[in-house]
Formats: sequence, C-alpha cells, structure tokens
Amino acid sequence: MRKSMSALFVLGMVISLSSVGQTSDLWKSKVDQSLFSQTTAEQIPFMVVMKEQADVSGAYQLKTKEEKGAYVYHLLKETAERSQQALRKELDDAGITYQSFFMVNTILVHGNMETLEKIASRADVQAVVENMELANHKPVEEIPDVSNKSPNAVEWGISMINADDVWALGYKGQNVVVGGADVGVDWDHPAIKNQYRGWNGSSANHDYSWFDAVKNSPGSPSCGYNSPEPCGDGSHGTHTIGTICGDDGGGNQIGVAPEATWIAARNMDDGVGTLSLYVSCFEWFLAPTKLNGSGADPAKAPHVINNSWGCLTDEGCNTSNYNTMETAVLNCRAAGIVVVVSAGNDGSGCNTIGNPAIFEGSFAVGSSTSADDISSFSSRGAASSGGVTRVKPDVTAPGSSIRSAADGGGYTTMSGTSMAGPHVAGAVALLISANPSLAGQVDSIEAVLKRTAVRKTSSQTCSGTPGSSIPNNTWGWGRINILEAVQEVVQKAPVAEFTNDASTGCNSLTVNFTDKSTFSPTSWLWDFGDGSTSSLANPSHTYGNPGNYSVTLTATNGVGNDNITKTDLIKVGVGNPLPTQFGGAADNTIGDGAMHANEGFGLFFDAQKDVVIQSLKVYAGSAGTREIAVLDGEGGNVISSKSVNLTAGEQRVTVELDVPTGNGRFIQCIGTTDLYRNSTGPAYPYNIGSLVSITESNAGSAGYYYYFYDWEVREVGCDGTTGIFEEETLMPFRIIPNPNNGNFSLSVPDTDPGTSVQVDIYDILGQSVFSTQAGNGERLNVTLRPGIYHAMIHNGKKYGIQKLVIQ
Repeated sequence: MRKSMSALFVLGMVISLSSVGQTSDLWKSKVDQSLFSQTTAEQIPFMVVMKEQADVSGAYQLKTKEEKGAYVYHLLKETAERSQQALRKELDDAGITYQSFFMVNTILVHGNMETLEKIASRADVQAVVENMELANHKPVEEIPDVSNKSPNAVEWGISMINADDVWALGYKGQNVVVGGADVGVDWDHPAIKNQYRGWNGSSANHDYSWFDAVKNSPGSPSCGYNSPEPCGDGSHGTHTIGTICGDDGGGNQIGVAPEATWIAARNMDDGVGTLSLYVSCFEWFLAPTKLNGSGADPAKAPHVINNSWGCLTDEGCNTSNYNTMETAVLNCRAAGIVVVVSAGNDGSGCNTIGNPAIFEGSFAVGSSTSADDISSFSSRGAASSGGVTRVKPDVTAPGSSIRSAADGGGYTTMSGTSMAGPHVAGAVALLISANPSLAGQVDSIEAVLKRTAVRKTSSQTCSGTPGSSIPNNTWGWGRINILEAVQEVVQKAPVAEFTNDASTGCNSLTVNFTDKSTFSPTSWLWDFGDGSTSSLANPSHTYGNPGNYSVTLTATNGVGNDNITKTDLIKVGVGNPLPTQFGGAADNTIGDGAMHANEGFGLFFDAQKDVVIQSLKVYAGSAGTREIAVLDGEGGNVISSKSVNLTAGEQRVTVELDVPTGNGRFIQCIGTTDLYRNSTGPAYPYNIGSLVSITESNAGSAGYYYYFYDWEVREVGCDGTTGIFEEETLMPFRIIPNPNNGNFSLSVPDTDPGTSVQVDIYDILGQSVFSTQAGNGERLNVTLRPGIYHAMIHNGKKYGIQKLVIQ
C-alpha cells in the first residue's frame, strides 16, 4: 500500500508514531550507520525489517515445485500481513508514504530521521537499513556486430559446455520457464520473441510474463517507467536472455536452451537498482501477477532466475543489509527456484565477489574464455556472509567475448560474468527438460552441475584455499559440462559407442579402446573378435595374429543396455609396415608467425589412399596435453584422434592417426597449449608422394600454416601381405559358435547360399591341419585338439582369416 502526502504534512504528523517498548538510544544499534549522515528534516527512503520472518523450511519436505511455491508464497504473505498490521496502521494514520513487501518481511518507508527513530524504537522492528543502490555487472568489453551476419554454427560458449550435444539427444529446454532479472528486454527481437511466454505466435499478452519495478526515478530510462511491455534499456538484459534461450531459426544459435520459455522483470533504472527494487522483483518471480499487480500465482513462477547484477561494499552493501537480500534468495530456493548469480567483474584479486553472489543460497558463476582459461576479470572468492566464509564461485561458464542479442534486433559481443551466468541458467533449463522430476529440486540441480563440471585448478591461493584444490576460489567446482550432467540425470538406457586409437598394424597390434556411450553406463562387455573379452570401461587389447577383427561393445545401466558392432574394425597384416614418406612445411622458418592456442584452426588435406599419419613436428609454447584430431571436414566428425603430452619447444610426436581415402580431411588441435603457426610463407599444396596433399588452412588467407610440420605418412598395409587391407579382396565371415568343440558352421554374408569356398585351418605354427570345401552355412565337424587355430576361406578372388578356438 502507498500513501502520498506533502512533506510539510508528513513532518507534522510523524510525531504521532508510537514507540513500542524501547526507549533511550537502543534504537541506534538497529540502524544502518550510513543513514545517520542524513539531515534531520530530509526525506529519505529506508527499509524497515520486521523482527518476525517466516520459517519456510517446511517447504523442503514437499515433493513438487508447485507445492513448494504455493507453500512459501502463502506463508510469506500471511506472516507479512499479520506482523506488519500495527506499524502499517500507524504509517497510514501519519500519512507517511510506504511500500510493503512479503518476500522479505520489510516495509520501504519515505520519511525523515525523526520518523526513522520512532520506527527503529519499536520492539517488532529488527533493523532499519539503507535502500542502497545496486548496479548490474556491466560488460568489461562490448563489440557491436556491425556486419549483422549470421554465423554458420552455434556460438562457441554453447559448444564449450556441450549444450549442442544435449540438443542432439532431444533436450532443448522444453517446458521450462526461465526468469531474467535485469535492465529490461527487447522482447520482439527475432532471436527471443518466439520463446517469450507472453507471445502466442500472433498476439501478445504481457500478464504474468513481464514486471517493471521501476515506477519513478529522477533518471530518464529509454523505455520510461512502469512499462506495460518488456523493453530494452541498454542491451544488457536482451543479451543475457539471448544467451539463455535465443535462436532466430536462421543461423543465430546463441542460446543454451533454445526451446525454453522466458519471462522478465526490470529491476534497474539505467543499470542501477535499489534494494527495494530487487526485493520487489524476487517477490514477483515467486508469484507472477498481471500487469496491474493482481492475480498473483506461484504456479507461474520460473524454474530458474538469472541475476547479472551485484553490489560491493563501496557501493553501499554491508553486513547490516546483507540479510535482507539473502533472505529473498533463500525464500526463492525454498520455493524450488534456482537463483543463478554472476560472480562479478572485479577480479583477478581474491575476495572480490559481492552481494548477492556471496550468499550460500546463490549459485555463483565465474567466467571462462574460449581457450578454457579463467577470465582475468572474473571475481574470486572466498565469500563471507552471516559469519561464514565459503568457497566461491560455485562453478564457471563461458563469459569472454560472448555473441548474443542486442536491442533493436541486432547482435553484439560482450564480456563479463553477466555473460557466464546465463550459460548456467540455460544449463538448468536443459537439465529439467531432460528429467522433469528435477523441477523444484534446487539442491539436486546444483549438485549435479558441480559434480559433472570439468575440474579446473589455479596457481592462485585465496583465503587459505589453494588453487590446486577442488573446489577452489577461482573456478569453484570447475567449468560446467551440461552433456555430462544430462547423461547423469536422464533415465534412459545407454546408446553404445566407442573409439579406438589404432586400427591397422603388422604381425600384432595393441589397441586402446575408450567407451563413449551416453547415459552413464555402469557395466561394459567388450568382444574383441578374436575370442577375447573384457568388462573394463576402457580396455587395452593386443591382437597377436594377422586377420580382420570385428569389435562389439555392450553397455548397460540400471535402465537397460545397447550394443554396437564395428565390422572389420581392426586389421592386422603380415610383415613390416610399408615405408614412410615425409612432407608438408619442413619447419617454422618458412615465414613469420607466433604461438597460438585457438583449437578451431588447422589444415585441410586430401588422403589419396588409406594412410597412417605416423608422426608430426610441432613447436609448443609450454608443456601440456593436447589432442590432435583428424575430422572428415571442418567442424565434422572425428575420424581419428590421439592425446599427446608435449614439452616446451620443438619436438616430433608420434600420433598414428588412421585416415581413410577422401578429400577435404581436416587436422586440428583440441586443448589450450600454445602451438606455433606461421602467418606468412606457406606454399600450398604440399604433396607427400602419392599419399597426401596438404591444400590450405582454414584461416581465410593463403598466408597461414597451422601447427603441424614435416608430416611422416605411410600407406596402410604390410610388406608381407598382398591386398589384406583392400576391400575388393576381403571376404568377411563368421564362425558360429566360436569357441566350439570342433562342431561349427560358417556364415559368409557376401556369398550366396550353397556357394562353396575353400576352407583351410592352420595351427599356431602355421601348419595346415584341416582342408575342405564348404558351402555358406554348412556345418563342419573337425577333430582337433583343444587350442587356438586360424581359419582361412577363399574362393579364388577373395579371402578372409578368423581366429578359431576349440575347447
């Protein structure tokens, strides 16, 4: 309730306020010291915090978000109405302007020092605090996208946290509502209009989807006061909503959760708000209303609120008024709403995180770069409130050079923790869309984001916590990985997949297999195709005999299982590897250049035959681990990859990358260790015999040559084998069953039923022990001692070899 009267009338009536139960100077201990600098007659705004605050802990016993929200809303509302009744009556009687809140049991009063003293002297008043200003975390850098050109891929921050991989699983934020507390939003921006809850595709209704807390101010915001529709006031809010859920359907894939629905509240006037504005917005998010303030409905509350704003001590935030904001945050959590808060842009020093990111109930987010390093500006912990010091931030997300929506329908690039927080808010939306039972389960959501984050360390020690520990005060628990988080919470059977670090060899071959199955398998069964198996997640296996081997992985979790077979994946020939050839730029003296860490750049090449890239020369700026990968095209599927440990300086690294015949192959590095690249001097193409032709880099200029010098390449095959790797001479077949007792049948997929093939069986010394003609599917009965043999079939043109185990 508000009442407005002239200052003269207010002064004449204020002395009628009662002093309930307290006298002398005890009232001064309740008052924020900054308020004593005001003159006696000056009209000032201050927040009156009532002694009784609702205990909402009972909400944590409730199961659903809807139940939690209704419980918290009604309890807070009832507590405020009852406990404020006496004071509000006296304010009404005195004609004093005020605004009542229930989110925190407080009243914003406009009065002079005499009014303040009378109120502070009441026994039912806990404290009187300054209605201090709080500012948004303005970007440390903003670069307008003057070209307004649509990119051809998702933004780097989305890829960094693997959100696009979550989309591929079918989860894009469906049925999840996100809230944005900021300077406002340009709601009809093409990247976010269709995701706005107040838009049905043909008309707008802003009830329950928009709240403007800025009712009046001496400033002049671009969209006025008490705006009846979402409006942008400096692009900050439009940018953050864009990062949460933006997608214009035409190439601007800027949002982490492009099918989430957004609502928004304006809590700042030209980037600056007050304590009362922030509390009023939290109150509206708890139970959104119509534009006229009626019809509050906690069922329409968002699942997560993004808060890219904060207040440091030198802006007026102090321990006397922290509790008011922290209570609002904790009440949101109790209602099942995740409160994501940007850590701040005051790093790189320790103890630079401010209100409200310091609170235990706030999910504080630091900023990282495209190189997966911490942003220099990202505020560090530790954080203290309520007499407790805690490690902050909680997690970190991309925040440097983030491209997103701008007011007016365009796009711009900004840097700041304001850009990192929306990545996490969008990640929350993806989690809930993947597992709707997580809605309202704030602790569980935050725990899985922490648990699955990419662990990151720092050399910086803050408040006694070393940067080498997890969590630490630079990264928190690490940089979020939403794919890992979704796979942990989704309730589906695995989708089996694996990779191997080698596929061809001579005489024998050791292969390291890596499970890549989705949805968190708990057990594995590998069949290596030579009679051997393993139950390890990532086994190593040695093939000791020539042949072509199919590998099968069965992955299982508590829901079900899945298997994948890769036919003739491993090929082992006889003799020595074919000779290697060298080519490419011999070294980095071809021209100018420098160390570089961008993993998106590399070299295009054509593989004119099936080849193995055996080794490469690189120049590393420092020691570290990098993954060298060959893709079927820029931004395409990984064909082969190898993780290598580098030392600083020039070195040759063995990679053994198998590359099938094909044009437009692309080799690049994944990781953050600097490698040397030339910016002048290359002379494309570089032909390596008749095997490989290195054609260009992807830097857009013929003057660049990236990372990989003096390639060592060989053709797939062995000098003692004729055509063993050539598809046109290969006859795959299966022995059923295998192992067996000497009674088995042959399955030859490429041979018509009844067609005969020559069958020869050899012992481990290479001696022939059995020979016959047999038809496809014909059962054979051989009398051999238990042991390991090799069965060879051929029809005069094609042949195949398989291991035979007789028990």
